[in-house]
Amino acid sequence: MNPEKDFYNYYQSVGGELENNKSYESCALRKTLDESGVCVEIKSLSFITIDKIYAIFVGYIGEQIPENKEPTKHADGQLENPNFEDPVLQY
Repeated sequence: MNPEKDFYNYYQSVGGELENNKSYESCALRKTLDESGVCVEIKSLSFITIDKIYAIFVGYIGEQIPENKEPTKHADGQLENPNFEDPVLQY
């Protein structure tokens, strides 16, 4: 793990930027599938901005098992069997 990176030692989710004038919806779907192997359905999407921000979202993945599909980009902080009862997730 690299302590110089933003959000070092925090739980993180997939993320990315828009490519080639694609929609925010297609970007969210593509990045989630590319980085975790999980295919999601967007129920709603709000607070879209052109500023770079950090955001947290909660989703239900059912029987799918996420995995790191880009290990060369996201090896730092990879969690093996994260404990979702961890108090950091109980806001």
